[in-house]
Amino acid sequence: MVVLGANSPIAQACLPMFLRRGYDLLLCARTLDKAQQVKAHLCAEGGWAPERIICRALSLSAESADGQAQALLNSVPDLCGLFTAVGVYAETCDQLSTAQAFDLTAINFTAQIPFLNRTAEILKLKHRQGQLQGRHKRGLIIAVSSVAAVRGRCTNYLYGASKAALSTYLDGMRQQYQDCAAVIELRPGLIATSMLDGRRLPALLIAQPQAVERALERALRFGSPVVYAPRFWGLLAFFWRLIPHRLYGRLKF
Repeated sequence: MVVLGANSPIAQACLPMFLRRGYDLLLCARTLDKAQQVKAHLCAEGGWAPERIICRALSLSAESADGQAQALLNSVPDLCGLFTAVGVYAETCDQLSTAQAFDLTAINFTAQIPFLNRTAEILKLKHRQGQLQGRHKRGLIIAVSSVAAVRGRCTNYLYGASKAALSTYLDGMRQQYQDCAAVIELRPGLIATSMLDGRRLPALLIAQPQAVERALERALRFGSPVVYAPRFWGLLAFFWRLIPHRLYGRLKF
């Protein structure tokens, strides 16, 4: 299982689950040191064998993403899945420069496309050759989106737009590669990570990263294509969609 953004709290919460399910891990983080810290924590706290975990440095950018994806994924002969938890957040969208807006969109969406596409094509070939194992003989493609993808909000609409693009892309991939890969989208709500630093939010709405791991467990167990973490965000998202546009435009949150 190739993991992008392995040092994110959400990824770290999910990694032990992959190991329990029998996957070996290729951890990718912006620096090799960060990836190795995650590996050291897994080995020390979980007692996992070091040889089951490989570390790589990978700093995503739109310009080099295609070459990065080719080099990384072609170096994994037994590739059976991709878990991407990369992402950056920004409020005050109107204060971002054009370069900052492009960088945010690249990391949250466009720079992930070559990795998603290349993984899907490799899994498609492996499926044809009967090389995939497991109950359904399919690989896994898992990406972390956000509840912000449901509707735009005046405080973070650029972030929400980038996540909505990722969500739509995963929808299409799910149809295109349904025979060879289970495409799962995780939609966390407010998770206690650095993304919430400096923001005044109701404590009752904030969950720990382990909530995402539980959501992913449910998705894998029941075959759910889209899961919210925690669950109540799915209900909130349902009601957000029902608010008429004229009324929604008057809301400021």
